[in-house]
Amino acid sequence: MMAIFAALTFSFTSCGDDDDEPSTANIVGTWKISAGASVDLGIKQYVQFKKNGGFTEVDIDEDGITIMKGSWELRGSTLLVTNHDEELGIDIPVESEVWKLTDSELVLVTLGFKQTYKKVADSEIEKYL
Repeated sequence: MMAIFAALTFSFTSCGDDDDEPSTANIVGTWKISAGASVDLGIKQYVQFKKNGGFTEVDIDEDGITIMKGSWELRGSTLLVTNHDEELGIDIPVESEVWKLTDSELVLVTLGFKQTYKKVADSEIEKYL
């Protein structure tokens, strides 16, 4: 159940606040959630987007650490994230729109909830892998 919640936590839906298309170069790297529903629920979350289209998400809460892996693709301002859930044996695709993307900040709306991420060093997520 935690895997499904985490997958939904990382599903993004919103409208962009300008006409600039996000750059895949800006999204590559490691992001730490700094504000939003996950933080309010006590979840510490890291997401790493790799140049090769792979991603890793680490969620940390009172129940422990959950690691999810999958793929991502940015098409204009639409982000397609597919969680490869090994426990359930299924892929969970989620199509989203990026609200804001800069070199240091990623702002998304997740199931109607605003989520803000700050870019951090890759070593921040790697200590959990």
